[in-house]
Amino acid sequence: MTEQAGITAHDMLHALQLPERVAFDQKYGSWVWVRGVLAVPVAVADDGSAVITSVLWADRDLYDQYPRETA
Repeated sequence: MTEQAGITAHDMLHALQLPERVAFDQKYGSWVWVRGVLAVPVAVADDGSAVITSVLWADRDLYDQYPRETA
């Protein structure tokens, strides 16, 4: 994502610390923090810590513009 759209770790921190919205996502079974172009699903581990499970584009247009590579 950094190479594709210039996303930085700072952008991800802003999504987590200053989200524009937070919503529960059934697909990930966790809460998703959204800010700007990023959506960050976060799960709670057994020890109570928060775990980032993925970093996603916030809307469909961004997925189309910057497709993720498949393994």
